[in-house]
Amino acid sequence: MKKSLVSIIVPIYNSENSLSACIESIINQTYDNFELILINDGSTDTSEIICKQYASLDSRIHYINQTNSGASAARNHGIKIANGEWILFIDSDDYISKFYLSDLISLTRSTNVSLIVSSPIRKNSKGIVSSRPLLSNKYYFQEEGIINYINSGYLVYSEPHSKLFNTKIIKENSISFPEGMLIGEDAIFIADFLKYSECLVTTNKQGYYYCDSETSIQRKKYDYRKELLWFSKLKTSYQELAKKYNLNLDSASFWIILSPMMNRYLQAVCSCKDLSLQQMKYELLKLDKSDFKSYGKGRIYGFLGIVSKQLLNFGMISLYIYLSRIKNYNQL
Repeated sequence: MKKSLVSIIVPIYNSENSLSACIESIINQTYDNFELILINDGSTDTSEIICKQYASLDSRIHYINQTNSGASAARNHGIKIANGEWILFIDSDDYISKFYLSDLISLTRSTNVSLIVSSPIRKNSKGIVSSRPLLSNKYYFQEEGIINYINSGYLVYSEPHSKLFNTKIIKENSISFPEGMLIGEDAIFIADFLKYSECLVTTNKQGYYYCDSETSIQRKKYDYRKELLWFSKLKTSYQELAKKYNLNLDSASFWIILSPMMNRYLQAVCSCKDLSLQQMKYELLKLDKSDFKSYGKGRIYGFLGIVSKQLLNFGMISLYIYLSRIKNYNQL
């Protein structure tokens, strides 16, 4: 049987400390029919040298250099030149076990598989390993299956990594990562992909090691106007997905991701020293009333989080702002 070609796309920016381990984990896979596309996004460290060294030693490796444009642009560049039937995204900080590709590709032999989802293994800066609950081995067919997948809360697997994508679906439907977004762009890509999927597969096979960093983009705070724009774009994408499958956007299935995105905006506003309390309230009221009522669905919070959730659910915006200001003051 002919082995399917897998295109592995790795966006790279100043990853000299982790890049070799990432590439080594890929070239040492037991499944060897892949092309490795390294997209250097304008790194200023030795990442370019490392990429060129590996590309000179292995014909499966393709090295591309681009002006710094962000991870989304790098992934989109990789998609355009990908030749494989399947696409696997790997972050340059991360690595995979030697059987990972073989385990995923073995699940593609059923007809019309669109996407395979595995649960990543997380490692923090101290090397401590944690994992989301293992996914079950299950196939989700056609519209009914996609609805079941969404209602099972699996939109929480919103990252592009630890998944195997059918390339044909991406290219025929011009699916891409929104460029210019730093938060939420991955979830939009997944949502757009689900609109055209025929069969999803979840697996209990693990092997993707996600290395959490203190400098991760997810940990950074951005201007509240950008945070609102990014939240709004994700919400619009989820509205389209909900309409496609006749689902309720206000359900926990969607707000398990929308809540933390909205929380980023809330915290960006309430921690902005240039805004008065009245201006903060004005900014928060740019959200829809339904957003406040749905906030927190599908998430687990501590005591202060529960209080904040209740205040927002009941539209008590001023009290929420005062509580947030106290929390921010105590964290100084």
